[in-house]
Amino acid sequence: MSQKGSGPHSWHNKCGENNTTVVTRFEPGTASPSTMHHIQCPHDRSSFASLVHILASLDLHCALEPLRSQGIRSADQLENTPKAQLRSWIGDPAIDKLFNKSVARPRTRSDALVVHPYQRGSRAAASAVQGKSALEKADEAFQEDKFARSSRGPRESRWKLWCSLAEQRNLPPLPITVDLIDKIGALFKQARYRSAAQYYSVAKSEHRAQGFEWSPSLDHAVAQAVRSITRGMGPSAAKLDFPLESCSRSLELDIERAYASLQVPASSRIEAPADTGIVAAWFLLRGLEISSVVCEDVSFSREGLVKLSLPVSKNDASARGCSRTHACICSRQHDPGCNRSGDEGMLFTPLQQCSCSLGRHPLCPYHAALRCAIRLRKSGRWEPKAPFFGDGEGPPTKAQVVWLARVFAWVLCEGDLRDWPRQVVQRWAQHAFRVAGAQLFARADLDLHVIMLIGRWGSAAICRYVQEAALANPARAAQAVADRTSVLPSSSQTPRPSRLALLPAALDQVRAVFDTVQSVFLKRVRFQKSWHPGTIPTKIQVVKAMAAPVPFQTMCDQAAVHPTVRLLFKAKGVDVPGVLHHLFADRDKVAAFLDPLRAGIEIDGTTRCRSTEELLIDQATILELLDVIAASKAAATPVAAPTPAAANTAPSSAEKSQELPAGYWNDFVTDYESTVVDGRNRKFPAHLLLGAEKTLGRMVAEKKSGLFTALPLGEVLFSRHFTSSRQVNPFSATTKPETSTKLFAAEDGTLSKVTRGIPEPQRMVTMIDAFEACKFAFMFARWRPNAEVCDNFEFWEDLTRDNASRFAQIRQFWKKASWEMAMALRSGKTFAQAAAEVTSPQAKQDAMSRWAPPDRPTKGNEKGGEKGDKGPGKGKGKGKFGRPSPYWSQQGQQFQQQTWPQHQQTAGRPQCRLFAAGYCRFGASCKFAHGSQTQQQGNVPPPPSA
Repeated sequence: MSQKGSGPHSWHNKCGENNTTVVTRFEPGTASPSTMHHIQCPHDRSSFASLVHILASLDLHCALEPLRSQGIRSADQLENTPKAQLRSWIGDPAIDKLFNKSVARPRTRSDALVVHPYQRGSRAAASAVQGKSALEKADEAFQEDKFARSSRGPRESRWKLWCSLAEQRNLPPLPITVDLIDKIGALFKQARYRSAAQYYSVAKSEHRAQGFEWSPSLDHAVAQAVRSITRGMGPSAAKLDFPLESCSRSLELDIERAYASLQVPASSRIEAPADTGIVAAWFLLRGLEISSVVCEDVSFSREGLVKLSLPVSKNDASARGCSRTHACICSRQHDPGCNRSGDEGMLFTPLQQCSCSLGRHPLCPYHAALRCAIRLRKSGRWEPKAPFFGDGEGPPTKAQVVWLARVFAWVLCEGDLRDWPRQVVQRWAQHAFRVAGAQLFARADLDLHVIMLIGRWGSAAICRYVQEAALANPARAAQAVADRTSVLPSSSQTPRPSRLALLPAALDQVRAVFDTVQSVFLKRVRFQKSWHPGTIPTKIQVVKAMAAPVPFQTMCDQAAVHPTVRLLFKAKGVDVPGVLHHLFADRDKVAAFLDPLRAGIEIDGTTRCRSTEELLIDQATILELLDVIAASKAAATPVAAPTPAAANTAPSSAEKSQELPAGYWNDFVTDYESTVVDGRNRKFPAHLLLGAEKTLGRMVAEKKSGLFTALPLGEVLFSRHFTSSRQVNPFSATTKPETSTKLFAAEDGTLSKVTRGIPEPQRMVTMIDAFEACKFAFMFARWRPNAEVCDNFEFWEDLTRDNASRFAQIRQFWKKASWEMAMALRSGKTFAQAAAEVTSPQAKQDAMSRWAPPDRPTKGNEKGGEKGDKGPGKGKGKGKFGRPSPYWSQQGQQFQQQTWPQHQQTAGRPQCRLFAAGYCRFGASCKFAHGSQTQQQGNVPPPPSA
């Protein structure tokens, strides 16, 4: 072993005459042995004899000749040869034996799991299993490890009893039938078996192992049988523990006296029983885990921490292992009057040089484990693989652990057992330390989840261990309630603001929206002077009807709402029918609202809990209460004008007709990919449409009915799940959920969600992606053959590339062309004819020359034209985007005539059709050509007066 520094995280033991620091196990960052120095060799490691000795000790005689023929003549040469080269010479199994520093962890008990050291999976090792005997041995090892060793005995016992009971009923044990389940269940019921379900489980496993079929009717029969057997049986017996807090400083002597008083044989006694029990309780060890701890599993630090590494436990079948750490709870200081100092680390251990004991805590896990380690060191029994607990002859046996639990119970529960015979201690078993430790932590107010982590629990079984330990101090609960209620106002009626503070954020939003709607409607009433009493519109009467006080408790009485649910309403701030109506607009939320009552919720200082069956009744009563509120609202609303019906959550027939037909997607993809191009099948880009099934279903339905409609440019682009590069679409509603919701109030008082608008693409790549998505949507809906669709969208993509600064015009052009094409298809024209009409050169020129609002503000002061000589000032129109007024000033006309020569005014611009007809009112400011200057001056009518 090597020396280790005294860093902040060094783990060590203090032992020996000179108090040297000795590392008990290798930790990260420490020096480790050389590659093969773990193999002891009495010969010189540079000699051939060392190579022979190492290979013979590992039973690798067959590897000697291959290594010698390759020039390996000594242990040093073998150690310095790369593993990859050695693996090619002698194979994986031999490499594992040579370089594996550890061996399989020995079993401390017959029911313990064998923990194998880490090594690579080897195909050569699997190929080496040859011959009948080797294969049978492998099969036997495989079958044995299907169940833990600790469970094999109980399983065999349960199967033996099953066969015995079947023979008693004159029935074969297999195959299992409904009659056999009932006949054996009757015997289980008479014998009052609590674990009958485990017997049925073992029988089911044997039934399937023999090749018989297990049907659902057998599961139903087993469930009924277990229900009959356990009916009225009551709860299981509580786990027995002992109060560790009541131990004294002389716990070791008390346990020795208990051993003698109970006449425990010497073979059933354990060395250092007090320290062993304290460590087992703190680390919540099972009996098997106490026997499995070895010296290398325990390590210490100078800061007073003890760490226990458990390589295997009950719920760790793959032996991944875990570690737990506890700290010293002693006051490591000398007593007043002691003249020693500097050796506080040795206090309360066998190495202590003084008699100080005031700071020693009898339940300290650090010093209890440290005393066990020092005893092993001083007696020369410390080995990495040696048992940490026990008498030195071997690991603790099951009898020793059981009797240790019994003497602990005899010492710590002496007051309770005084009037009972000594045989009562036989009720304590080796799990008592695990129970006692869990209850110790619970009484110390440690969180239940932390106890589960310390004890490696993976289920709610911890509740059977903790039981009512957390209630051992009723004064703590009373003090908590007193502290909570001391800040409440003296009045029994909590003010409205305090109760509103209890509302969830959702209820606050509902109230805010409701108040806003009411204030808007009432303001409208105030400004209408011509209204007379009794003639206020229906909309206002609805709001006042909802705002008026409603006997909420009377409605709860009508719906038979349970008092516990009413208290939950009150705690959540639901005290008027309107809030409840809006809270459960989606009635599927009722179950989630009641779910806290399943596990129990504290209301008014009392824990309220409802069973599963009771929650079903509560859910039905709340739904009935909602119906009562809806009926009350309907009765209070005057029939003045028809109001829009409430939204129905079920899809309408029209919506169902626009869904994708079953199998349509697969049929289209198969048909699309059946076409061979350049010797291979086409690949359908499903990522371009995946997520837009609603739009595709509508288009397929329109193709079937002939009622075509326009396709918005960004509908497919912003609804699909992926981008064209197969990345997650950041604009999709599924990947970018809405953080806020806009609501509008209907006339009946219900709140409806504002429909989300379809965004429009703004950039070159997005525009092209949008047209590409629309192209495949047209092809998917089979509006026309693929070639015609591709030709049409090739025009749109080229138009986008050629006009990078006119995306607004392109979007308007697409919107107009899409509707014109839909109308043409409705009239019976073909897709090619409709596409040719809407994409004609004249239609393109008209669309691209129209003015459209820009996507974003442009650079410079272009509205006034005063800076940079950007052009004439625009009119003072009231448009949002500063569109030029048709009545430009004379100064602007002169500016244009002086700035642009005649050939620049007419060249490259289409002729103005209004000018040709004789009534163009824009004059020189018109963006179309008006012909020659003479014609322009003669034909331009004077601008109308403003």
